[in-house]
Amino acid sequence: MGLLQDFLNTADIESETDLVATPASLREWLARRGLVPRAAELGAAEHARVLELRERLRDALEAITHGTSPRAAFTQLNSIAARVPLRVRFDDAAHLEPARRDAPALGPILAAVYDALGDEALVRLKVCRNDACRWAFYDTSRNRSGVWCTMAICGNRQKGRVYRRRHTADQ
Repeated sequence: MGLLQDFLNTADIESETDLVATPASLREWLARRGLVPRAAELGAAEHARVLELRERLRDALEAITHGTSPRAAFTQLNSIAARVPLRVRFDDAAHLEPARRDAPALGPILAAVYDALGDEALVRLKVCRNDACRWAFYDTSRNRSGVWCTMAICGNRQKGRVYRRRHTADQ
C-alpha cells in the first residue's frame, strides 16, 4: 500500500510540485524503490505514460472514495494497462512482473496495483475530498469514513467554507 500511496503523492497539487517531473527524476524515484535498475532507460513517452497512470489511478480512487462511478477512470486505466504485458513469476509467492523490458516504469507500478487489489487495506487508501489537495491518504478511522487527508487542514478549511456559505446565504 505504501508504494501506491507514495506514487500518487509524488504530485503535490496544492504546492504545485512533482517529485517525478522529469524522466530522470522518475527513474531515480523508481530505482530507490528497487522497481527499475538505476541504469534503466526512461524516455519522454514512457514518462508521460507513467504520469498519466498516476492521475488515472488518483481519479479512480477519488471516485471510489466519494461514492461516484470509477468507470471512466477504469476505462483509461485499462487502456494504459493493455500496452504493458505482465506475467506471473513464482518464488516464495506468486508475483506479477513485466513480461518485456520495454516498459520499465509502467510494469512494476501496474504489478503493484494488481497486488494491492487483493489487499483489504486498499479500501482504506483514499483521495482527499479537497479539490485543491487530492492527496492520497490511508484512512485509519474505525468506520472507514475519512474523506480528508487531515482534519486539521483540509477538513477544517472545508468546514469553514461551508460555514461561511451558510452564513452569507442567511444574511
